[in-house]
Amino acid sequence: MSFFLRIVDIIKKQIALLFFLLFSTIVNSQCNTIYVTPTGSGIGSKLSPTNLSNALIIASPGDHLKLSTGLFFTNTILSIPNNIIIEGGYLIGSNWTKTSLAYSY
Repeated sequence: MSFFLRIVDIIKKQIALLFFLLFSTIVNSQCNTIYVTPTGSGIGSKLSPTNLSNALIIASPGDHLKLSTGLFFTNTILSIPNNIIIEGGYLIGSNWTKTSLAYSY
């Protein structure tokens, strides 16, 4: 009987490990938000936004790019990764609040 209990204990541990690995994969696949301004030179955070070219380089599938109001100019070809969201019209001074005003740049 003790042999049977050891087998059951091993199976329980393997199932627990499987659930842990599955859960950690799901948690790690969440999207990131990258904050972008026309003149950004930071890491892409709210307090240190980056520019559009850098944001597209660091973006991964599932990421969300939040572009501030303003005019974005580039003289290079931009490559947009698959499965990212690019959304503009955010006001920096209002803690990156979305505006729906026309021509809000």
